[in-house]
Parts: sequence; C-alpha cells; structure tokens
Amino acid sequence: MNQAADSKASQQDLDETDIATVNAFYRREIGFLQSNNFEGWLDILDPDIHYQVFTCVTTKPGDSPGSMPGEAYYYDDNLASLTLRTKKLRSSMAWTESPATTRRYFLQTLDYGIEGDEISVCSNLLVLTSRGDQQENQFCGERNDRFSRHADGLKLLRRNVQLDKVIVVDRFLNTFF
Repeated sequence: MNQAADSKASQQDLDETDIATVNAFYRREIGFLQSNNFEGWLDILDPDIHYQVFTCVTTKPGDSPGSMPGEAYYYDDNLASLTLRTKKLRSSMAWTESPATTRRYFLQTLDYGIEGDEISVCSNLLVLTSRGDQQENQFCGERNDRFSRHADGLKLLRRNVQLDKVIVVDRFLNTFF
C-alpha cells in the first residue's frame, strides 16, 4: 500500500508552494478534527471523496502486515456517508460523545508526489484519543492521501489508511483519520 516509491519519479514536479499548501491543509484539517468541528472538516473534502480505513490482515508467518483491499474495512465511505457519521456524532443519540472524546493527531510526512493535476502524500499517522478518566486509545499506521485542486484550494479526494493493529480495541470507533 506504500505509495512513497511510486511517487519518487514525479516528486521533482512538486514545488515548495505545493508542499507548503499541503502542510497548511494538514494543519487546518487537524485543527478541525481536534476541535470536533466536523462541518469545517467536511468542507475541505472533495465532493468525490473516497475515504477508506482498511483492516489489517497478516496471513502467515513472514508476511508483512497489510490489508487485502476489497475484503474488509473499518471505513469505506463517500461524502454522503461521512456526512451521516458526523451528524450522528452531533446528535443527542451519540452517547459515545458524552463526555466528548479528546483527540490529538501527529503526522509525519514521508513523501510527496504529483500525478496530473493531483497531489499525493504518504504519511505516518498517530492519533491519541481519550474519553473520561479511563478510556484511552491510540491508532498508528500509514496514510496515503490524494488531493484535487479547486479554486478555493486543495480538497481531499482520496484517503487510504492502513492501521498497524490487527484488532482495533476502540469500542466506539468514532475517530476520523
């Protein structure tokens, strides 16, 4: 799933302005997610967003952890389903958010690439969550993003997340990666 090697050939086409724009996008996105501003987060998604968080599968000794795309996902969403998820978190029915979940995002960009008019980014991701006094979770893995260019800036077009854990123990899984 690592796209870092695939983007090496086109990396020289990505200039400092594009890199700064991507980094600004990530700062803005993290700000929205950490403050539970899901409406703001939805606004920076492309209308054709495809958002996937794969389950991690290791099939035999010696295999590297990975996913079997098309087999199972924690998330396999488009803009409509992401909008429904965020509305649920805002509703009075979201007992999983009482008290609200605190989230902290840490992102390490590994590689940038460009393909046509789209920018691709491969990153390491760590998300720490806590709710109340006793429930804490951490999620780490690799995130591959693809951005489309719009008049008002970059929009997230694709996100593929491969979590490192085979079993996610979060009882609520109410975190966007």
